[in-house]
Order: sequence, then C-alpha cells, then structure tokens
Amino acid sequence: MQEPAIKEQSNPSHEADASCYDSYDYSTFWRGRDYEYHADIIALKKFLRKIPATAPHEYIIDVGAGLGRLVPYYAPHFAKAIFLDPSVMQLQRSQEALGKAYPHISFLQGTAQHIPLPDASADVIVCVRVSHHIPDFIKPIEEFARVLKPGGYLILEIANKIHMKSRVRAYMTGKQKELHSFVPAHVHMYKDTMTPFVNHHPQAIKQDLQKAGFRVITHRSVSNLRSPLLKKIIPTFILIALEYVSQHMLVRWQFGPSVFFLAQKK
Repeated sequence: MQEPAIKEQSNPSHEADASCYDSYDYSTFWRGRDYEYHADIIALKKFLRKIPATAPHEYIIDVGAGLGRLVPYYAPHFAKAIFLDPSVMQLQRSQEALGKAYPHISFLQGTAQHIPLPDASADVIVCVRVSHHIPDFIKPIEEFARVLKPGGYLILEIANKIHMKSRVRAYMTGKQKELHSFVPAHVHMYKDTMTPFVNHHPQAIKQDLQKAGFRVITHRSVSNLRSPLLKKIIPTFILIALEYVSQHMLVRWQFGPSVFFLAQKK
C-alpha cells in the first residue's frame, strides 16, 4: 500500500511555529526519561478505556504528534488516524518510521490553533505535551470543539502551573498571588527561537473547556515522582508502579507537573 502523502498548508503561522521543531531530534529528548514516558502512557491508556466501546472509533487526531510515540496505544482502536504537526520535517520522520506499520495514518501539517480539517470531523482528539508552547490555550480548545463531532472525546495534557514544587517555591518566596493567578506562568524561552515554555493553571483550563462546550469527565495528576534524585535512587520500574497508583489519588491536590483531562463535547 502506498504511504499517504504529507499535506502541507500555506498558512505562514505554521512555518513560524515549526522553527524550533525542524532542527530538534525528539528521539534524543526521551533518553533518560523512561519514567516520564510511561507516566504519560498510563494516563492515556486509562482515558482510552473510559471511552465507551459503543462510541464511534472512526477518526482520531493526534495534535502535535511529533515522532508518534503514542501511536501504538491508540491507532489499533481507530479506523483512521491523522498526525498533525507544525513541522514538515517531523512529519517526514514520523512517516518514515510509522507509515508502513500503520497505513491508516495520514500526515498533515497544522497547529493546535489552526487545524485544517472540517467541522465535526473527528471522534477523538489527543493532545499531549503541546500546551506548554501555547500561552493562550483557549484558541486550541475552541478549535478542538470545532473539529470534534458532538459527543466526541478530548484527551488533553497540560503543563501544571500549581504543581507541588511550584507551590513550595511560591510560599518560600512570597509569590502565592502569582501562583494562583489564572495567567499562564512563563518558565523560559527556547534558545535561538521565539518559542515560549509556559505552565497553565488547571482550573483555568477546566473553565475554558466548559466555556467551549466540553464536559470534563475526569482528570489525572501525572509524573508525580519526577525528580532527578528519585530517579537516581529508585529503580524505574518501581517509579512506574507508584505512578500507576498515584495518578488518581494525587489529582485532588494537582500534585504533578502534568495534568491530563478527559472531556466530552456536549
């Protein structure tokens, strides 16, 4: 079967957004991050199981798909999948790595803010490790609502502004007001690009989801044990086992650096 072609879009914002991704090798990013990798997968698999088997499983979109590390966990359950990424270079790498094994995947250039697909065309959208590049995340949320069919599901990960380490730092430095503000926290700017790294307040994201017409079904605290010290002294398989049982327990305190939401379009 012929591999699907990568569809490029002419929107200049895509080219600007892709600037820091074209030259970045994401395969190197995950070296030494086995715990964080599996923490994301635990949450993703839990949420996929919460989507009823009776719900349509025709069309899933992976927004900011990168090299497709999530593919083995969702692709077998859907008839069609779309890789959406701002970088044509990343899409080419993904197609080379995954196109033959998953011939039902299409590769499409676009961003979370501008998804070049029709209204009400997707059953499920997955968006993981994208929010930290987008300070104004209401725009992607509104775009997700536009592209999803009524009753469709969204699995969304956000970088958590009020995780436990941030709270400790805020109370030690007297910056509690800034911490609890719904304004995203700018962590830094990537070198040689204008790409920001920001953290979002989970409650602000929840409100934005509801305003856009989503019902938040559940959420999880993820990567709760992310610590260089813990990773040195505790075997990875034990950290992963602890993560498995802690995600649901610690979400009430928004403990971890990531929060996963499962929401349904009303």
